[in-house]
This record gives sequence, C-alpha cells and structure tokens, in this order.
Amino acid sequence: MVAFKKARRHRMRIAWSIWIVAAIFVLFQFFLQLSSGEIIAGLMKSFALTEFGGGLLASSYYYIYVLLQIPAGMLMDRYGPRLILSLGAMLVCLGCLVFHGAKIVPFALLGRILMGTGSAFAFVGCLNVISIWFPRRRFALMAAIVETAGMVGAIVGNYWLAGYIERAGWRSALFIAAVFAGILSLFLFILVRNTPRRKKPSVIVVAKKYLIAGLKQLIRNPFIWINGIYSGIMFSIVTVFIALWAIPFFELSHHIDLVLATLVTSALYMGVAIGGPILGWLDGRTLWRRNIMIINAFCASLFLFLAIYSVHESLLTIALFLFLAGICASSYVLTFATANDIATPSNRATSIGFTNMLCVILAPILQPLIGFLITYFDHAHTHLILHFQWAVSLIPILSLVAGILAFYLPNRK
Repeated sequence: MVAFKKARRHRMRIAWSIWIVAAIFVLFQFFLQLSSGEIIAGLMKSFALTEFGGGLLASSYYYIYVLLQIPAGMLMDRYGPRLILSLGAMLVCLGCLVFHGAKIVPFALLGRILMGTGSAFAFVGCLNVISIWFPRRRFALMAAIVETAGMVGAIVGNYWLAGYIERAGWRSALFIAAVFAGILSLFLFILVRNTPRRKKPSVIVVAKKYLIAGLKQLIRNPFIWINGIYSGIMFSIVTVFIALWAIPFFELSHHIDLVLATLVTSALYMGVAIGGPILGWLDGRTLWRRNIMIINAFCASLFLFLAIYSVHESLLTIALFLFLAGICASSYVLTFATANDIATPSNRATSIGFTNMLCVILAPILQPLIGFLITYFDHAHTHLILHFQWAVSLIPILSLVAGILAFYLPNRK
C-alpha cells in the first residue's frame, strides 16, 4: 500500500511537470497570437501597408494555424504529444527568426506562417496531455487554467512588448521570441511523456485503425459544429477586437499612446483569466453549462457595445467594461469540455483540434475584414471616430449570434 501511494505521488509529479511545460508553450503561443496590436503599426510602416494590408499580414498567422488544427489532433492521437509539441516549438523558433529578418512582404509572410504552423500544436497538445494524465472531471477546470495562463501571459507579455517596441522596435522583440522558442523546444522533448504506462501506448495501434473513421464521425455530429462556431465567435472578441484593432481604436478615440492603450485593453485579458477558472469550476459541479454559455454571450455583446461607444467616458470606465466583457467571453473555454465529452478515447485530440480549428477560424477572416471596413468607412467620410466604431461593432453583433446558437447546444450530463 505504501509503495502504491509512493508510485501514485511520483506519477502525479511527472503529470504536473508535463502539464506545466506544455502550458508554457500555450502561454507563449498566446503571446505571439495576441501581439498583433502592438506590432501592427510597425508592420504597416516597415512594409508600407494600408490597414487592410497590415491586417492581412498579421492574420496570415491564423490561416495555417486553422488548417492544421485537425491534422494536429490526429497526429497527437497517432504519435502522442512529446514529439509533436517539441517540433512545433522549433518551428515557432524558425518562424520568429525569418519574420525578424524579413525585408520584403513575402519573407514576412513566410515567417508568420511558420509561426502559425508551430503554434498550431500548442493548445491541442496541452489539452491532450490533460486528457491522458488527469481525471476527466478536472478537464474543464484545467483547460480554463491553461487559458488563464495564456491571458496572464498576454497581459504581461504585451505590456512589456509595447514598451520594448517603442525602445528597440518589433524586430528585436521577435529575435528574443525565437531564442525562447528554441529553449522551450528542448524542454518539451526532455520532459513530456506520451503515456503514464511504461509499455508502448496502445493508442497508436487504435489510431491506425480508427483515425479517419473517428474524424468522419465527428464531422457528421451537428453539435461539434455548433459548439465550435460558438467558440470561434466568443474567442474572436480576444483575437480580433482586443488583439488587433482595440489598441489603435482606443489610441484614436481617447488620444492615448500605445503603452496606455495596451494597458486598457489588457483589462479584457484579465477578465478572461479570472472568468475561465470560475466557469470551469462551476462546470465541474453543476449542470448549467448551456445556460452559462447563453447568458455570457449576450452580456459580452452588451459590455462591448458600451466600451466601443462610450468615447467620452474615462479610461477606468472603459477598462471596467472590457473586464466584464472578458469574464463573459471566457465561456468559450467550456466548448473544449464539450468537445472532450463528445469524443471517444481514440479521437479526443482530434475532437479538440477540430473545435480549436473552428475556435480560431474567424480570426483570419474578421481581422482583415474589419481593416477593410475601417478603410471603406473612412473613405466614405464618416464623422471622426464613427468609421472605426461601425467596423469593430461587428464583433458584439456576432456575440449576439453566439448567444442564439448556444440554445441548440447539449447540456452537461
């Protein structure tokens, strides 16, 4: 009995160390994913781009990221997280180096795509580690903690990034990111293990036979589509509005500098960081998942409209609106628990990857679309900040759509 307890404690120490290093990769991936707002002005200046062109270059990260989510899940189910996560971090390192040294748009585009390719494996791999090493009842809470770590990383990292870019430029920041990604790749390969069992994991044998069949089963399930679209709309509050267009919007509407605008928008990250674990904890102890997702979507829309159109309010009030919107937007973390519940043991990572694909698929669509709308409304000679307000209002409108979609989601049983 003593030996059993000792072995259990040893296993849990290994599990936590694996989860922590995988979560650091997610945190770093969030930092790269959500840093577009800080670098967008530098990109437009360095490559002589319009708002539309800058939004297109920044969002190129998401195109490959989206396309690789299902393959990432299938590779995790087939080979396990160790090799895939470490190779992913090394690709991020290479992408950051290419992007850092790019002098023309095609090379910048290549670097951004390589960054998106490597980052595509971070979140899916981390959740796959949770499903392998931890009890199922902890999944929603631990997934929320991963999101919280990502948001805290975005707050600290983006605030540091804004100040660093003003001093040294965006290229120097990308070189530091490349060095960090290379070191992280090494730690992932050393620490991560594919299974708690000492023998070769049977999941590889199962995956060979059922991988494609499991994917087809997921695609035919309407709930996973509704669940993923809801996730994508709610997450676009972070990836589209806050990560890219909120900073230049508040710089213009409230006449503040980059650092202060970054600090104000970080309130939404803090809301997601606090709201995610609370919702994950509630989800593990109640049957309120669907109701939470409905209410949060409608409330997020309300608070975003208030933040966008309250141009004469103080920055503290705007930060409060964004913080409350972030708490509401954090309901997207519950969609990954739904994806885990829908899946079978042989295709859990594929289900998570499919959901994460739908979660981020709106970012590469909406980022340049809002940039186009800003340019279009500006050329239409709308009054002052109104052209920017009309364009970014697309996000809270879509949040209302998410609230309607949530009525059709299955409740937690």
